[in-house]
Amino acid sequence: MRIFVRIEAFETSISPDDIVRAQQTFGEQTGEWEASGKLETSGIFADARGGFFVFNVDSAEELAGLLNEVSDLGRIETHPIISLEALREFFAQA
Repeated sequence: MRIFVRIEAFETSISPDDIVRAQQTFGEQTGEWEASGKLETSGIFADARGGFFVFNVDSAEELAGLLNEVSDLGRIETHPIISLEALREFFAQA
């Protein structure tokens, strides 16, 4: 199951201590996500304090485990992804 994840830092995270903590945590987590083989692609936003990640996981529980360490640092939004090919097949059957 492919999942798009958008993470944006909380607007209240403005103190230097909060920012350093978030940077360290995200740095550690992105390394772990890459090592897990579950992260397909990622990037940061040029216009916001956040970024996106595409994970390929077996379950919602697995995704929750991956995001656990960053859940207190920002707003997380998730969306399941289907391919355009699968969408065309769906339309053809409808």
